[in-house]
Amino acid sequence: MVLNVIPNNYFKLTNGETKVVNKVRALYHKDDRECFLYVQPRLREYNPDFILIDSYKGVCIIEVKDWVLSRIESMNRVEVTFKNGKSGENPVAKTNEYFNCAKDIFEKDRFLLDEEGKLRFKVYSKVVFTGMDSKDIDDSGLKDVLFQPPTRCLGSDRLKKVTIDDLFSAETSYPGQVIISVIRALLFPEIKIQHKQHELLEFDNELDEIKNTIKALDCEQEKFAKKIPYGHYMVSGVPGSGKTVILLARAIFFLKEHPDWKIKIITFNRSLAKKMQNRFKALYNDLHLMGSIMKTFQFPLSIN
Repeated sequence: MVLNVIPNNYFKLTNGETKVVNKVRALYHKDDRECFLYVQPRLREYNPDFILIDSYKGVCIIEVKDWVLSRIESMNRVEVTFKNGKSGENPVAKTNEYFNCAKDIFEKDRFLLDEEGKLRFKVYSKVVFTGMDSKDIDDSGLKDVLFQPPTRCLGSDRLKKVTIDDLFSAETSYPGQVIISVIRALLFPEIKIQHKQHELLEFDNELDEIKNTIKALDCEQEKFAKKIPYGHYMVSGVPGSGKTVILLARAIFFLKEHPDWKIKIITFNRSLAKKMQNRFKALYNDLHLMGSIMKTFQFPLSIN
């Protein structure tokens, strides 16, 4: 099974980001496990370049910088100043914020924790410099300000020969497909199909309970919901197949991409309107943290 890249057309990427996508695709080309690469996702109020979810390894957050050494005037552990007078955040410090945010999301879900209260899978974070190699980083003295665990850096030379273990580690945690579905639903709550309240069970039975109560859109449905370019689409399927969730995910995708847009969902029956209203209410806190504000609901007109 090939790597699922979502969204699967990424024309807005920089040259360096495109290199990373192509490299990750190549790494998983012959792999038979289901993995996901989210391109420019929204992580609460943050915007990492990539989130890679591997059903054997865990989660890796990747930030990419096309910077070349000749453009950098100075860098400390917090910020970087460029020779053109502009400044920005130290990418490692920023990626550590992504890492902490993701761990906070995961650790609040008890089904992702073992008996000791630790995550059942590993979380990693990497910064990839596509315009600087390891020698550039070492010789310039940037290594000292870029060494801020847990995030690790990869230069352009290491990107050329990077392995899956380099992005994660040699350790394998085998979170499995059930846990992967929970991870996806937590990171992107708009793709969650169902989540019933239930009691915490013993470890042996817990994953079966999750499997029965938590479902997320499959990768093809999610790709469809987040597909670009925009246009008209017909969605069909049997009851319970996720049509409403696709509609909701599509609306939220537009909302994240274009915060200034006004998104209107028109339905032709009140039960669906009520269902959509309840789903949006359930997602309100997540949307608010992502900087997406939903102010009103649209209800169908009575048609005799």
